Amino acid sequence: SLAQELSDCSRDTSCLAMFTDVFAEVVRAWSKISCHEAPEELSYYPQVVLLATPIGPGVAKWQAYHTSIMLDELEYSFSPAGVSVFRGPASHAACPKHPEKTLIINMGTTQVDAKGFARKMRIFFEEGSYDLLRKNCNSFSDVGLQYLVGRRLDRQFRQMEKVGASADRYSYVVQLTTGGAYRPNPEADRFKAVQVVGALEAEGRTLLSRPQNMQLQRQHVIKRG
Repeated sequence: SLAQELSDCSRDTSCLAMFTDVFAEVVRAWSKISCHEAPEELSYYPQVVLLATPIGPGVAKWQAYHTSIMLDELEYSFSPAGVSVFRGPASHAACPKHPEKTLIINMGTTQVDAKGFARKMRIFFEEGSYDLLRKNCNSFSDVGLQYLVGRRLDRQFRQMEKVGASADRYSYVVQLTTGGAYRPNPEADRFKAVQVVGALEAEGRTLLSRPQNMQLQRQHVIKRG
């Protein structure tokens, strides 16, 4: 069970060290990224691609990831600075394992008002509302994929969210191993992915058709250059 896994992790020094390394790596990565806005020049039927880069060491079932969404050539990501739009996978450039370990996953195409995607997401993913465990880049990707193609972010990329789901009981593990550097962000207390997706749809989602092939397709690792 999740409770047992987290309990085991709290007694496993290698697992605890993983959280420390992940936290430090995330802090370093986000210190290099500021909120950025690239000009949006999207086709009406943008291709949806998920990018996922491992963060820190993997221990047993636990591997943290940084994820983001690309619509055609534009990347959308979430950090303490809020929602940023880059041309190309810029947010992953701050991750030591990019590009060798970065996965490119084709999620198909969508028919939404892609030009308004960043604006809509910023309503719910505000600057200063980021939380390492409970409202992070993977939360953003999870909501974005549900909105764009009707799919959840694959479970393997949401390992940290397993901790976040039981944050009231287990976040102290991360707080202790990071020397108190991680503290739950009260701005993330009310965040619920399902509620955000519902609000986005209520605001006016135009979805004419869904991708025919909903099978997760792992693509080649991003090549240098």
